[in-house]
Amino acid sequence: MAVVVPSKDRPVLLRRTVRSILAQRDVALQVVVVDDGSATPQTDALAELTGDPRLTVVRSERAGGVARARNRGAEVVDADVVAFCDDDDLWAPGKLADQLDALVEVGADWAYTGAVKFAAGPVVWQVMPPPVPTEVVARLPTKNVIPAGASNVLVRRDAFVAAGGFDAGLGHLADWDLWMRLREGGPPAAASGIGVAYRLHPGAMSLHPEGILRELTVLDRRWRDARDGRPLDPGPTHLWIAMSWLRAGRRLPAAAAYLRAARTRPGPGLRGMARTAHPRPPRPAHVVDTGERGSAGRRVQRHELPDDVLRLLYDDAAAGPP
Repeated sequence: MAVVVPSKDRPVLLRRTVRSILAQRDVALQVVVVDDGSATPQTDALAELTGDPRLTVVRSERAGGVARARNRGAEVVDADVVAFCDDDDLWAPGKLADQLDALVEVGADWAYTGAVKFAAGPVVWQVMPPPVPTEVVARLPTKNVIPAGASNVLVRRDAFVAAGGFDAGLGHLADWDLWMRLREGGPPAAASGIGVAYRLHPGAMSLHPEGILRELTVLDRRWRDARDGRPLDPGPTHLWIAMSWLRAGRRLPAAAAYLRAARTRPGPGLRGMARTAHPRPPRPAHVVDTGERGSAGRRVQRHELPDDVLRLLYDDAAAGPP
């Protein structure tokens, strides 16, 4: 099994990501980091890990974009199954083994699992259990329902190649586009539990709305037949962008995004507009209990997150700010 990690100029986060991948249980791994034109070669960031024979770094002197970097990694791996992980996310130690079991059990070409969205603290903003495969097949034409995007899916390499890989002309929504093409080959398998910790931070792709909306227009045209000719509702994407701005404390761009969302989703859009008038950022849904008093949000209970996921978040917090 192979894992491809595209990376550009995130040395600290990359190191944490790769450590979580190398800690996977019960699988034989090949990990390929594709350095997409970083100012300082990412081999420097991974110096303490380069003694691990499972790890390889492939460098491009010029940046080609995240989709092209993923494709390049998939070309050089020697494995029948490949997974992808962005350089700012983390994996629970059983993520790949659980997905591989699910893949084999139902004979699918691709598999996904559940995820959490988290930020420094550690704060858990959202727990996202894996949707059932029939829901994924039904809803993908209108919404990317795979939690945590490209850091989630594991796919048979021959199916990935047959689908054409990631569209190098896309970046933010290249994963959604690929899931639509994989969907045409058959439904995915779902691994139960939480396998991915999706990091929210100021450099995240969701804080670049212009590129997201431009690519949404591309996907609207490309997959309109899968929606029986209906146009794609941009409301959920505007809500996603608005919440990302709000978490970052940027109330003015958040208000603008909520206003755009209100054109097709008036209830959530207008409620969000009202929220931007409040001087405080939104409260998270959960706070991982670090022993400190007075944290905002509800405490995560043991039955809500597995111990290995909680430990992953604790360890990341203990390592300090990225």
